[in-house]
Amino acid sequence: MKTHSKELIRITNLNKQYDDTRILENVNFSLRQSEIVAIMGYSGAGKTTFLNILLGLDKNYSGEYIANFKRMPCVFQEDRLLPWLNVYDNIKLVNKSVEEKEMREILKILNLQNYQHFYPSELSGGMRQRTAIARALAFRGDIIVMDEPLKSTDQALSEVILDYLKERVVRKKTAIVIATHDIENARRISDRMLFLKGKPASFVAEKDANEARLNQAIPQRT
Repeated sequence: MKTHSKELIRITNLNKQYDDTRILENVNFSLRQSEIVAIMGYSGAGKTTFLNILLGLDKNYSGEYIANFKRMPCVFQEDRLLPWLNVYDNIKLVNKSVEEKEMREILKILNLQNYQHFYPSELSGGMRQRTAIARALAFRGDIIVMDEPLKSTDQALSEVILDYLKERVVRKKTAIVIATHDIENARRISDRMLFLKGKPASFVAEKDANEARLNQAIPQRT
């Protein structure tokens, strides 16, 4: 953990329930500048619920949430691109002042440089998702939240993108929260891995998780 960097988020004793079913219990979480935290867990463990609270989309919870940031774009599992805009314009829409040099860098890293004039309907699922990543990078938020951002991207390109994100977070003094089922990608990019475990779920650190059961539940690349 980057203990001397600015703390952007602190969540203490977060509890969330739907009707009579408690989903999250006594969840504690923090995030600092230049840090990447991976959120992992079994299907249905509560990852999406936690991200919705983190993003401010769900305010029906108990506990303390201290936010010390201004902007937090999200890369959702659905790309949410505007179908009448091409790749370049979808990215540029969120920040018209982004410099062309940065646009070229982002497009190249995400392997979109030859597709910037294509429309979403002309792209594969992986390309649309990478366009959504590019849009979040162009937005220049203090934090980027990513929900399974590379699920349709091959491993070789995923590694290039993950390495770039890790370098960029330090260079720009931003932060990333990434939810993923891919344990190899999580280990490659993150400073910390947190696992939602139990019903109701709470976070345990990687060293406290049952590795054998985790590897059975979370698909790994072959």
